[in-house]
Amino acid sequence: MGDGHDPVRDEVAELRGLLAAALARIEVLEAATATGGPARALEVPTGEGRPGDVQPAAIDRRRVFGLLAGAGAATAGAVLLGAQPAAAEVGDSVRVGYETQSPGPCYIYMTGNSAHQGFAVYDGPDNNFLVDAAVCGAASRSTFDYGVHGRGKGTSGGVRADAADAGIAVYGTSNTNVAVAGEAQSSYGVSGKSQTNVGVYGYTAGSTYAGVFGDSSAAQGVHGRSVSNVGVYGESTSTTATGAYGVQAVSAGGTGLKATGKVYGVVAQSYSTTATDSAVFATTIQATAIGAYADSGLVMSGRSETGGGVEVKAPTFHLRLANATTRNAPTADAFAHQAGEIVQSTAGDTWVCVKGGTPGTWRKLAGQATSGSFHVLPAPVRVYDSRPGTAPATGPKTPLTGNTARTIDLRGNSSGVPAGATAALVTVLLLNTASGNGNFTLWANGVAKPSANTMVWGGAAGGRYTAKEVSALDSNAQIQVSSSLKADVALDVVGYYR
Repeated sequence: MGDGHDPVRDEVAELRGLLAAALARIEVLEAATATGGPARALEVPTGEGRPGDVQPAAIDRRRVFGLLAGAGAATAGAVLLGAQPAAAEVGDSVRVGYETQSPGPCYIYMTGNSAHQGFAVYDGPDNNFLVDAAVCGAASRSTFDYGVHGRGKGTSGGVRADAADAGIAVYGTSNTNVAVAGEAQSSYGVSGKSQTNVGVYGYTAGSTYAGVFGDSSAAQGVHGRSVSNVGVYGESTSTTATGAYGVQAVSAGGTGLKATGKVYGVVAQSYSTTATDSAVFATTIQATAIGAYADSGLVMSGRSETGGGVEVKAPTFHLRLANATTRNAPTADAFAHQAGEIVQSTAGDTWVCVKGGTPGTWRKLAGQATSGSFHVLPAPVRVYDSRPGTAPATGPKTPLTGNTARTIDLRGNSSGVPAGATAALVTVLLLNTASGNGNFTLWANGVAKPSANTMVWGGAAGGRYTAKEVSALDSNAQIQVSSSLKADVALDVVGYYR
């Protein structure tokens, strides 16, 4: 130092010159960015003219950072680096605020286990919306509509997420709006695929909106497909009997819910122990609540381990059997049947199979030509007596004569026989018969007298004869009687068919 040369002073002077050059370079770059023109070459400024100042000819970046490391590196680094927005070229650092066109990929690599987000972007000081994720975007204010937006080319997805093991590929949360929204012109708005778990999972804590909501103007709102399990699965843990559904489907003019599956199209399960609760509940205003179609299999199949089969509550009818085409009696079928099958023929006859086979053994339950079930009255009821002074006091109180027909109403004396009964079982009692060979006939009102007789007699006058007869009735439960010889008649109803 005897020659007047101070090394520390020289190094400080060199550092001062490098900083001045760097600031000048920043001004040039900012001016070029503002005007869109190229950055001009920078002339290196000289020192302050003091004796012994060093005049550097060029800026050596390694030299700059070497000096900065020993003299205020944090402050100088902020000047040199913080003033520049950042983007990234291939293999370069990220520069925020630049649009970078790169022929190769740019990466952000995070190490350690203390970081909650690999890369996070949010639009406000409140970062409570961020979750633990490799890439996280949060729109907490009105600045942005979406936290993360992706757009794919062609048939590719805009945003694709994969989850290893049992993790979640896409996870969205929202306090008041939609957590995950997808929109597509010709493909799927949101598509989820899982190898071992759930493809798309939605959850809502509110009582107004759905966990998963699908809206479509022409195709399916929600479409679920499974190779070996459930295509669409919905679960509600609410204890409210109304307004809580695992899956709710609404359609203004088309199909509310459509499901196809190799095994099951729709599987519904209810955990309730209340008998009136349902695994599947459908409502409609005027149309059919549940409609089913099958090409060749069963339209509907049900099984109960300990309860009942089918319960229907309706004000008009409970079960209607109909045919899509002409259906003849099953007794002539060339295909197999199982015991318990019921068939309604086009002619209106209802058959039940009592033994399986081809065609099986069948019994006719009802039909237009059958009488229906027999109803036995609690006790026989006398509905007519032609003898004067005897009960009931209805109808002519004179004997039958000369094959003259007489109409008898089997509803008389409050017998219990209803209008619409098809036939009745009656006991016929003939009294005070004239001498000779006579015959008596009973038949349905409104039809011609048959040639067959209900009973015949012969012998002296004053005979008493009895017989039982099943006769068809007209719609008002009336019959006709006649006798070839003079005789009184009394009729007791035992029961009726309907």
